[in-house]
Amino acid sequence: MIIVYKSKTGFTQKYAELIASETGSQAQPFDKVDMKKLKEHDVVVFGGRCCGGVVDGLEDFKKQAEKNNVSNLVVFCTGATPAAMTDMIEEMWQQNLTEKELVTIPHYYMESGICYEKMNFADKMMMKAFRLMMKKKSDKTEYEKALAKAIEHSYDNSSPENARPLIEKLKAYQE
Repeated sequence: MIIVYKSKTGFTQKYAELIASETGSQAQPFDKVDMKKLKEHDVVVFGGRCCGGVVDGLEDFKKQAEKNNVSNLVVFCTGATPAAMTDMIEEMWQQNLTEKELVTIPHYYMESGICYEKMNFADKMMMKAFRLMMKKKSDKTEYEKALAKAIEHSYDNSSPENARPLIEKLKAYQE
């Protein structure tokens, strides 16, 4: 088993390393993986951050997995959306996986947070614009009010418990 991840601010890396540690596998950054060797692993896990509803790197990874005959693919993403927002998370998965993939590829969402200190300039500007848009909106829903408050500052809601369902699934593959 191998855990391949794409991380910008560290949340996805932290989860990938936790999953690898708990399953006795290895975690490697997406840009350091020899894609031709993926088929040597019985299970390949890909993790990326969710930003603007898109799982960063997932499309490229799915193409590489198909090209290299990966048969057991599992996907996870991390994001600032509260895990309780299941409808929003399901909508995100529908944007990132085809109808067939939604059924055939196990996929997991893990709440993490926001780390402005590690964001690149473009991401900081995008978040600044989003914060301004949210601030100016007059008829906010309760969720939007909570979101506007949450994105004011960096925070970390990541927890080993958020990864537990995926870790249990991967341990079942190993039995």
